[in-house]
Amino acid sequence: LSFMSVGIAIEDLQILTMEEAATSSTNWIDLGDRSHPNLKLVDKLKRKLTYDGHKNDLKELEQAHFGRGRSFDNILRRVREKEKMSKGDRSHPNLVRLDKLMKNVTYDGWRDDFRKAEHEHLHHPFIFDSVLKEIERKQKISIGDRSDEELKVLDSLSLSYPGWKRDWQEAFRGYIRGHTLDSLPIIFCINEKQRMHNGDRSHPRLVALDSLQLSYPGWEEDVKKYEKRHTCSQLRFGFLGETEARKEIEILEGKQ
Repeated sequence: LSFMSVGIAIEDLQILTMEEAATSSTNWIDLGDRSHPNLKLVDKLKRKLTYDGHKNDLKELEQAHFGRGRSFDNILRRVREKEKMSKGDRSHPNLVRLDKLMKNVTYDGWRDDFRKAEHEHLHHPFIFDSVLKEIERKQKISIGDRSDEELKVLDSLSLSYPGWKRDWQEAFRGYIRGHTLDSLPIIFCINEKQRMHNGDRSHPRLVALDSLQLSYPGWEEDVKKYEKRHTCSQLRFGFLGETEARKEIEILEGKQ
């Protein structure tokens, strides 16, 4: 029985052997046909890289070539940037911004945040800006500067409902982490809880609830659960949308 008669090419067998070598062999980087441009690049990098841990990164890079884990290009970017940083080259725009910011940072724990920023630059560059904003906001707050417009909004909230301090702290932590208030579901929760505490039930979801004439056994508990979900205490209607709210109303109607 020939390989060709069952639809398996010699090249396919060779690729499978290479993939196996990349994931299991202790001599993974030197085995087999390495004529593919990606593998040639890996071999070239092997001879040039010097930073601690580069061998593990190259193994991950080779595995990515076979479709395992992160994309080849993303890992390659990280490998090249690590090597540059190990040689003192911090010319990447992200690092230029970070180094400039850190010149005036003094708050407790800033070193951990500095290392976190470098890590995200290498591994998750899409959230680097948020980390930078977090450092900037921590520094301002540490010196008593609360002039940021979004922080002014938080500070101006007049809250009195039970548990408001816990919710405010959650919103404050979200602000510190670099988020905008509009992106934090907790802001709706805080404002809606306060409105309900003040007797304001004008939100459409509450209007729909209050229009029901419920009397079945256990209806009071169901109403409480609905109200908690409405104010994000459980499944967060804010994420699920009005369709989910209508379904809940229909369930209550069905029980009645």
